[in-house]
Amino acid sequence: MTEAGTNSASMPAAPGMNSIDFTVEAIPNEVHPAGWEVERGQNAWLAFFWPAMISVAGGALCYWAAGVTLGLFLGGLMVVALITSPLLAGEDTWLGRGLAWGGAVHGVAAIWLVASVRVELDLGIWAACYLVLATMAAAIAAITVLMRSLRFGRVLSGAIVTVAAVAWLTWPIWLAPVMHGQRGIRMAAWLIPANPAFAVNGVVRESMGVWTEQAIAYHLTSLNDEVPYALPERVVACLLLHAAIGGAGIGLVAALGKLTRKGKP
Repeated sequence: MTEAGTNSASMPAAPGMNSIDFTVEAIPNEVHPAGWEVERGQNAWLAFFWPAMISVAGGALCYWAAGVTLGLFLGGLMVVALITSPLLAGEDTWLGRGLAWGGAVHGVAAIWLVASVRVELDLGIWAACYLVLATMAAAIAAITVLMRSLRFGRVLSGAIVTVAAVAWLTWPIWLAPVMHGQRGIRMAAWLIPANPAFAVNGVVRESMGVWTEQAIAYHLTSLNDEVPYALPERVVACLLLHAAIGGAGIGLVAALGKLTRKGKP
């Protein structure tokens, strides 16, 4: 008996299959590659559970450290920016990717909701912040899936997209040295309305203040000092940008999939 036959014979039968059928089906082939019998038994909802638990833990730490302040909401954005791509890059199915996205988003969103209810914050404010969080994570997810489709590895895809997401959230700090005069004002006018941190700050500013006027942030950025700016009145620009990125990313993934299928003999 060959090695493949020996290994197949020693495997337990899957539910709904007798031992002979399972032995035949367990032999690696084009339809059922090696390892398929293990994947069949995996619980897809684990793709949601672990991201959700990590997201809840990160949101809870922000709540513990900052209370119901602007720091809770900005910290929540950073938590989701850090965890979404690495957790989603490990998923190979659309169901798994969707569940990983949902877990990463809704853990922090749940902490925001609890905090909002406890201080009787308008739930419309929470909903607007939730939409910003969800669309930002959707854009991160779409770029991650696109990179996987382009044959980037899981680790590399997660790392590159995470660095890009964090850079997008923190540009007021690292871009501050070149933001001066009219050039800085023009840059701010383009970047601020679509940035998730400023979109959320615009929603909660009446009760939580302005980020660049906080004690720590004041010394980290030239905004509101050398570069005057205005917080966005609505989150529409932010939602549209990230939804467009997400849609474009998924569209490119679908197009690449069609090209790959056409190229197969």
